[in-house]
Formats: sequence, structure tokens, C-alpha cells
Amino acid sequence: MNQMKPVTAYIVVIASAVLAFCLLAGGFYVAASSKEEPSPPTPRQTTSTTPTSALPPPPPQPVPVAPQSVGRVSIEHKGQVLVDADYDSMPYELPLNPAGPQETMTRWVEGLGVSPHDAKDGTVYLLGHAWGQQQLVLNPISEAITDAAIDAPSEVVPYTEFEAHRKSTDALNGATVTMDDSHGGRYTWEITDSWLSPKEDALYDKGIMDEKRPGRIVIIACSVDGTNDLGYNTIMEGFLKEA
Repeated sequence: MNQMKPVTAYIVVIASAVLAFCLLAGGFYVAASSKEEPSPPTPRQTTSTTPTSALPPPPPQPVPVAPQSVGRVSIEHKGQVLVDADYDSMPYELPLNPAGPQETMTRWVEGLGVSPHDAKDGTVYLLGHAWGQQQLVLNPISEAITDAAIDAPSEVVPYTEFEAHRKSTDALNGATVTMDDSHGGRYTWEITDSWLSPKEDALYDKGIMDEKRPGRIVIIACSVDGTNDLGYNTIMEGFLKEA
């Protein structure tokens, strides 16, 4: 049996996250993970001379809140607000499925790339829903990218170990993405490229998954054309203007 190279295995595992957001028939299509969770160990029985009823309950522990992890995100282009929504974090656990409310919430991925607060140090991955049957949070950019790129020629992505394709558009170039956290921080990116990535090709697109690229944001949704959900992901890429 041929063994998968470590680099290829890394791409396959990481890029599975991108393929997790394919909205079909009212819900996300998610690929089942082949890695099984280990069974929890069986606790050992111990004896104690102190009755448990005599032990005071432990005091409740406060749940720490990272104020930089939540806030508002807006995407504007040529004076028009395309997206005005909340954002919060989500764990990097496959399959990825950003929690709602789907009409108003986006999620950055904690454990893949960096947080908005650390935007200058790597890539921020921002996820949201788009669907042909209802206006969800990222429908406006999904529809705009799809409309502009669907008839564009397919290009082979450079720097990939396997052949991957994109349909690119500059229709949203110059758009600004602004994230304001609840601690008063503001982070702004300018969009430099947008494209459609076939769902099966995104697996091999190392450009999407370059999580250490500094000052970058990657926004991913499903491709929507009117009431139709297509076999693409929409990708927006931008770079930090100020932090």
C-alpha cells in the first residue's frame, strides 16, 4: 500500500474543513471523519473513609471570556454594505459547521490560522452560510462572486501538488472587510481576489490553506446562483490594511 506523503496528508486533513461547508437540501453537507474518538478510560474504584455527603461542593468556576473573539463584521464595496453581521469563534473540529443564527452569524476558526486579534501574524478564516432557498449571512457575496465568475475560464492553480482549478473575478476587488471586537479593537482588510473553487479541487488548493500567510483573511461560503446551489465554494481573499 502506498503511504501518503506527510505534506499531502496535512493538506487532505486541513482542506477537509473547506469541503465541510456545502449547503445542500437545507443543511451543510459534511464528510464523515475516518478518525474515531478513543473511548474514555474506565474510572478506577477507590475507597474512602470520608462520606461524600460530608464534603462541601466545589465553588463554581468562572468561565473565561476572550473579548477579542466576538464582535461585528462588515463587508463594503463601492459604498454598498454587502454584509453586516456578528462574528464569534468556532473550534477547529471536523466536520466544520458554523453555528447560527445562520442569517446573522459568521465564525472565525480557532485552531486554523489565527484570531482576528492576531491578524498580522497569519491568516484569519471566516466562515458563513449561503443558500439558494433563503437569504443567509453570506448570500450577498456568494451571489456576487458566482455571477461574476461562473462564465470565467478555468485556470490551473499554481504551486499545488495536484491539479486544482479556479474561476477568478476582480468584481469585488477593493472591498473592505472590517472586524470590530468587543474590546475596542478594529481590523480592516482590503479584498484583492475572489474566485470559485470546485468542491473537489479545493482539497488540493494550497493557496487557500496557507494558514501562516501574514495579514490575510480568507472568507468561504457555498456558491449560490439565484435559487440554485452550485458545486463550488466561493472564496474571498484580502490583506490587512490596519490593526
